[in-house]
Amino acid sequence: MTKPTADEYLFELSGYVLNCAQMVLSPRGGTRYSVLRFLDVLRRVIDLPEYADCIQQDPYLLELKEKLGKLSIERDQMDKLGDSLQGLLNEFATEASQRI
Repeated sequence: MTKPTADEYLFELSGYVLNCAQMVLSPRGGTRYSVLRFLDVLRRVIDLPEYADCIQQDPYLLELKEKLGKLSIERDQMDKLGDSLQGLLNEFATEASQRI
């Protein structure tokens, strides 16, 4: 399988996000599955520099992507996942305040 072009990647990602949004509202979009899909979207957004030379890799976002890969996503640990996501949001807010 060949790596998609930047245009193909953006188009595919847009369709994926649209599908995720619809899924949240449909019977097929349980909470856990929707969370997993949106975390996948975030990983794909962080990967955008691989497809578009005009976007620089962001070390903080690469570290965030690594942390996402270590999240506990087991069905019986949704509270733990929620706490972990809140922690990541707090870290992100701190990083954002340093950049603004």
